[in-house]
Amino acid sequence: MKHIFTLILSTILVATSSFAQYCSTTSSGGTGTFMNEVSFGGMVNNSVATNPTASPYYMSYTNTANVSPGATYPLTVTMGPAGTYTAAIASVWIDYNQNLVFEASEWQQIGTAIPSGAPTTISITIPVTATPGSTKMRIRTRGNGNINGAGDACTTFGSGETEDYNVTIIPAVACSGTPTAGTANASATAVCPANPFTLSLTGATLASGLTYHHLMGLLSHPFQELQLQHILQHKALTQPIGVL
Repeated sequence: MKHIFTLILSTILVATSSFAQYCSTTSSGGTGTFMNEVSFGGMVNNSVATNPTASPYYMSYTNTANVSPGATYPLTVTMGPAGTYTAAIASVWIDYNQNLVFEASEWQQIGTAIPSGAPTTISITIPVTATPGSTKMRIRTRGNGNINGAGDACTTFGSGETEDYNVTIIPAVACSGTPTAGTANASATAVCPANPFTLSLTGATLASGLTYHHLMGLLSHPFQELQLQHILQHKALTQPIGVL
């Protein structure tokens, strides 16, 4: 009886896993909105000969990009010849937490008016919290002048196409010794409440096992400067918030 129950349970688990998948998409094509080439994370896919020719204008490729948490990679998309449209709006999602959902927080805009035949490149930084292992990347295009935003990973489009790719997130190596904190940069030199600004970090150690500290306030006292110096020597400082 125990063996029968185990067999039934295993069958249910396998069946559940088999049906787990990402949302389907439907687009409507249109020359000027097809991607002729995509490159990312060491992967290059020239799809001139394999572009979809009928609804739902969707392709799932086996090409795999390899990326590491905390690192930044260029994503380059080249559109095909103009026709119905002279330019396209394009978006990309990467399922960093591997929950089978392309979430708004996992989205980036590739371009809002990408001209035909011209490669367009953006930088994608893999979050340090990204789950290691195999996941998916989705790229969607649409005729320019239409909406193709963070919440449109599954939206039905009246033009364009959708391409899915494999992404392998490689586990970061374990940290050893004293990590390099790197240099924090801000998009604004004067920061006021309720005014958003962007912070970036360059030159920091990329490794697992690091503890990240968020600091805010002015270094107006020697003791505060000593505290910060101590943290920089023993921990990796990333994404401080508040006044720099």
